[in-house]
Amino acid sequence: MAHDLIATAVRLAEEAPQRRAVRCADSGVGRTRGEVIAEARRLGALLDARCPGKNTILIQGPPGAGFHAALLAVWGTGRRALPIGTLTEEDLATLREAHRPAAILSTEPGPTPHHAADPTRFVTTFEDGDGLAALDRGAEASLLLQSSGTVGRPRVALRSGKAIDRVAATLLGTIGIDEHDRILSALPMHHAYGIEHAVMLPILAGAEVIQMPTLRIDIASELLVDDATILPAVPPTIESLARAPIAGSSLRLAYTAGSPLPTATRERFESAWDIPVGDLYGATEVGTITWGLGGSSRPVAGVEVRTAEDGELMVRSDAMFTGYLDRHDEPPSTERIRDGWFLTGDLARIEPPDDVRLIGRARLQFDVGGLKVNPNDVEDVLREHPEVAEVMVAPLPLSDTVNRVHARIVPTADAAPDPKTLIASINAHARGQLPPHQVPRRIQLVEALPRTASGKLIRSQAAPIDS
Repeated sequence: MAHDLIATAVRLAEEAPQRRAVRCADSGVGRTRGEVIAEARRLGALLDARCPGKNTILIQGPPGAGFHAALLAVWGTGRRALPIGTLTEEDLATLREAHRPAAILSTEPGPTPHHAADPTRFVTTFEDGDGLAALDRGAEASLLLQSSGTVGRPRVALRSGKAIDRVAATLLGTIGIDEHDRILSALPMHHAYGIEHAVMLPILAGAEVIQMPTLRIDIASELLVDDATILPAVPPTIESLARAPIAGSSLRLAYTAGSPLPTATRERFESAWDIPVGDLYGATEVGTITWGLGGSSRPVAGVEVRTAEDGELMVRSDAMFTGYLDRHDEPPSTERIRDGWFLTGDLARIEPPDDVRLIGRARLQFDVGGLKVNPNDVEDVLREHPEVAEVMVAPLPLSDTVNRVHARIVPTADAAPDPKTLIASINAHARGQLPPHQVPRRIQLVEALPRTASGKLIRSQAAPIDS
């Protein structure tokens, strides 16, 4: 049930209605707990009057207090929330056909290109309404989350109200924040990481969220010096902040998710800020799986892990999703659940007593001359080169049956200006560290790698770029 999360939000608003809940990092404008709950009740009353029944509601627009209110309105009235990011007209039409939403709650005022004339678009205004809904139907709530599609096609995972509550409670018990904390977030709200750490966790803890619509390192650095105490981030953010000038800090904990944090980046950040960096590993389908500081990661409460014969990590969780719901008129698919265990698609080693070490993606391995290549192994070596900032490795097909290794590399700012010299240096480094079949046949220098909004590499776009 999402009942526990909603009930906590209402109780905290009643106990301290003037306590700030969400603040915009750019403008400094904030909304109190009482204002957020009042807006959620106003929106809930609109949904009850205009869209009666248990239906799906799209939530779209900038993050912040309006997003919190919209999500609480949908869940508190027992509906299904589907947060979405910026979509093309075609993608939005496909999504609406697949899930048949009854309305759109928008967090940005004024007309938008997609919904200017849409009669079922309701906008968060934080104004007094004619009716106020009781947010007492959380037990019937659910959530649709779009998976990142970093390897294959994106799927839509369905979480029940019970799973929503379990994910939030596990986070609270794992990360250990309270109402005195201030969470600085630039996470996307249509992604599981953003929903969980910038909405669900702070609501349950009673903490304040300092929301950045888009990440700006200069503003983030200022806020982390004397304001924010908790920073959920992705590895590129940690890398950027490690280079930012520091003059003391209010920050007591930073942590990352989305992709592994390189050891060198961790060490630079921890040296600059004098705080630990946590590693959080999770999945859209089951929430948080492991947590640790200093590079170690162990299963969180309510989660069991094991590996299949091929090394794929399997997870059993009390926050397990219901299944993939690709269309509203089809039953959820449980194709990735085997005997109660979720197949993550990640390769892992479980070292005694229960330290989980991720070593790659099961579906990313490819053959070169009859030998397996794990892209993560090659990337780890290439990343050790002092002039390599980022790298992504993929197969380079030479024929229908022959592959070699291809590497896309983002050079560091102070890398050698001559591309041929830099590529030769990287090649020499690779030949000295890798077996022959893993050495890249082709290296391409690029300005950036394709990533999702949460910072994950989009492996499905790893093919060589024509030059």
